[in-house]
Amino acid sequence: MTFERARSKRAAPTRCAPAAAFLSALLSPLSAVALESNPPYPIGVDTLYAAAYPPVTGLLLNTYSLYYSADTFKDVNGNETLADFDLDIAVQAFRVVGTWDAEILGARPISYLILPGFHMDGALSPVAGLNFEDERFAVGDISFGQLLQWTSGPWSLTAGAEIYAPTGSYKEDRTFNVGTNVWTFYPQVAATYMDASNNHASLKLQYGFQTENDATGYQNGQHAIIEAAVGIGATQQLGLDLAGFALLQTTDDEIAGARDPAKGGRTRLFGIGPQLRYNFNGGALTAKWQTEFGARNTAEGNRFWFQLGIPLSVKAPTADPIDIPG
Repeated sequence: MTFERARSKRAAPTRCAPAAAFLSALLSPLSAVALESNPPYPIGVDTLYAAAYPPVTGLLLNTYSLYYSADTFKDVNGNETLADFDLDIAVQAFRVVGTWDAEILGARPISYLILPGFHMDGALSPVAGLNFEDERFAVGDISFGQLLQWTSGPWSLTAGAEIYAPTGSYKEDRTFNVGTNVWTFYPQVAATYMDASNNHASLKLQYGFQTENDATGYQNGQHAIIEAAVGIGATQQLGLDLAGFALLQTTDDEIAGARDPAKGGRTRLFGIGPQLRYNFNGGALTAKWQTEFGARNTAEGNRFWFQLGIPLSVKAPTADPIDIPG
């Protein structure tokens, strides 16, 4: 699932030439109006059952409903850098998962495809009296992934990769974009613990690489994403967790091959909050809130999630899975 977030870039494309010239003359923090994106991955989504999948083969469906709201934008030093900033995003995404009756390296193969839709409404004012606004409905960058899953008792482990394709709506002269106009690659590992009392713990680690934005000449740096949760089961169906995430950029951004002068344009962000989960026969519901803090070079706000997982067409696996040579 793609989740577009605003992030200032000194060499990002400008909304119009007169505005660009005016801003360049007046502002050192922002010499352009349009904003480069944060990673397309929806940070904070995989805090529940990150490595767990039902012991069936066939097709599963996950739906993700997200509302994001931020009225603060922090610079690379953690200071508010705009006279005014407001961003509201509503996302509805669908993830179709295929679980295979096969075995590779002692693991079960799992494939998935994600299609997100957005409503974005944003506004920013670099200085008082100079306003830029944007609103749109659009489809975001699609993603697809391939995992291997190992299970042992209450433990599940996955390893694999996810790829985001630049299919979302994008124009370089927009203040805010839904699409990123780059390919993003995420190798990842995840682990989940679930016991008979409905106690739960999950951890997911991934590392992102992005191609250069050929419309702007901007190259985002590499970044690590950590998502985790731990909680207890109130009943066999109902559970409560504390969940959180971290985004840490590990290499500098580049403009036409040169380091971004604003401390390499490095971004960081943290979030934490409660999540309520309910398991029912064949599926699961989750509601969660995550408040952000410690932002650098990005917006800082709140995320509200509602997630549903249900079977589409499944059957029990065979006793002797097909062996696919690895």
